[in-house]
Amino acid sequence: MSKRWLKDFLRYINKVFLPEGCTKWAKDERKDPEIEPGTIWVTLLIGFALQVQSLEELERRAKESFKKLLPRKQRPPSADTIRHSSIGMELEPIKKLYIAVINKARRSKMLPTIDHYRVAAIDGTGIFRTQSRCCNACQEVHHQDGTTTYEHKIVTCQIVGGKPPIILGFEPIKPGEGETTASKRLVDWLYQVYKHFADIVVVDAGFAKAPFINHLCSKNIHLVVRLKDKRMHIVKDAEGLFSRQVPAKTWREDKSSTTHLDISAWDEEQFNSWDGMKKP
Repeated sequence: MSKRWLKDFLRYINKVFLPEGCTKWAKDERKDPEIEPGTIWVTLLIGFALQVQSLEELERRAKESFKKLLPRKQRPPSADTIRHSSIGMELEPIKKLYIAVINKARRSKMLPTIDHYRVAAIDGTGIFRTQSRCCNACQEVHHQDGTTTYEHKIVTCQIVGGKPPIILGFEPIKPGEGETTASKRLVDWLYQVYKHFADIVVVDAGFAKAPFINHLCSKNIHLVVRLKDKRMHIVKDAEGLFSRQVPAKTWREDKSSTTHLDISAWDEEQFNSWDGMKKP
């Protein structure tokens, strides 16, 4: 990769996406560092763009290829400096920068849509587990073999409908609470920083709970829920009703060159068998 390409790339993202002076937002725990946290940001950004595989390789590439692209009067950081800075890097400035980049992309209509609808998916996931408790936020999980692990879990919101699959935000799941409780906090935060962040939100059956659905509906967001449990009253009602109707629409989706999926869809209102729902 040529140095000219890299220079043009940095100039482009700085002009189109990054707020002016954003590298000055960076802060870490080092005292009076010679290499500023903003320089670490720029170095890591270039390393990400170049798909560098290790900090040692990043140090070498920085000295050989892009030391002139770093902020003025700053030299390329060593692998140890990048590591120490990253460990103590304050997260709020990074979050602030991420929000600014996403909002710029939204205003420029760069984010993908599906038939002009902004679609996002919310789901829970584990981010790491250990054999011993590392902090008060650890969730204790007991396994069938008698072992116990301590896990950290989050719920995330990700754009659906194109690439790259951008994550709009995440929220930790606190000990003793479920995914939907954390998801309600996430939705409130997303609405605060992005306003109407999605027209449609897609979730799996674990989120099919009235408080969460009511919370989304109160913000004028439509919901698509994948329900697999045929014991649920609303699923039984739908099957009984749709069995006597012709589908409103049918279509075929190719899964591969040799397999396909036939889909039938019905459209019906006034389902009242979902306990706790404020709207049919």
